Amino acid sequence: MGAIIGKCRFEGSRPSKCLNYGTLQVYHNGTVKKTGTRGSKNIWKGSGDVWVIYKNKRDVGNQIFEVSGKVQECFEYV
Repeated sequence: MGAIIGKCRFEGSRPSKCLNYGTLQVYHNGTVKKTGTRGSKNIWKGSGDVWVIYKNKRDVGNQIFEVSGKVQECFEYV
C-alpha cells in the first residue's frame, strides 16, 4: 500500500499532518519541528514517520531528520 502526493510516491499510509518550510513540505504522523542548525544544515527532531518533498534542489542535503520513525524523501523539483 502506498500514497501519492503530487509527483511523489511514498510507502505506507499518508501522514495526517503537514508543515511547509520554505520550499519543503514535511508530512508527519507524530511531532516534527526544526530545532536548530548543525553547520549549514537544518536539524528536525520529533516522533513518528516523516515524508519530505523537496520543491527546490538547494534544500537537498541540507536537512537532518532525527525522528523515531521512518523518513522517506522525494525530489519534486524540475
